[in-house]
Amino acid sequence: MAILAKKGFGQVEPNHLSAQRNAQIYAQLPAADAAMLDDTIQNGMFLKYDMVAGEMNTTGLGEDMLVYSEVKIYDRFREVGFKNFALKKSEAVGGKVYPRLFKTMPGDIFTTNLCNTLTSTLADSKGKLFTIVGGILTQAEDTLVAPEAGVQTWVAAKITTMPDTQAAIKFQRIQ
Repeated sequence: MAILAKKGFGQVEPNHLSAQRNAQIYAQLPAADAAMLDDTIQNGMFLKYDMVAGEMNTTGLGEDMLVYSEVKIYDRFREVGFKNFALKKSEAVGGKVYPRLFKTMPGDIFTTNLCNTLTSTLADSKGKLFTIVGGILTQAEDTLVAPEAGVQTWVAAKITTMPDTQAAIKFQRIQ
């Protein structure tokens, strides 16, 4: 199992996310250190909004929600682009990062380059089921079996690219 090869950080292209319309976006809790990927929170990760623990994490209570933090670069001399953006602990005030989490619903569609695949070539991932393991969309071991009830499940609907031409997968939530 390997995370999809990419340059820079995870990216999200929101093709059809219901949270953009129904305002189910959460961003008031800091991310737990254990939830970080190399001391960063990257777009395309999934975190739980755990009010009891007072943090966003991958193991606590709550539903997995998509990290989609907006990029606003006001300095025209900085390197612009989604691949260059991540919430970094080292750059955060007080060492705490506050990502935006989008609650997803069945039918939601987005494209990302942050996922774990089991197939030898990316083209073989099309039609495979993915679940969330450790905050990352991960291809299920056996995709011939129906998804387990209550487990958030995504299907790799299309093999495509991100706007910067990096390889990516378009996912649709089916459960």
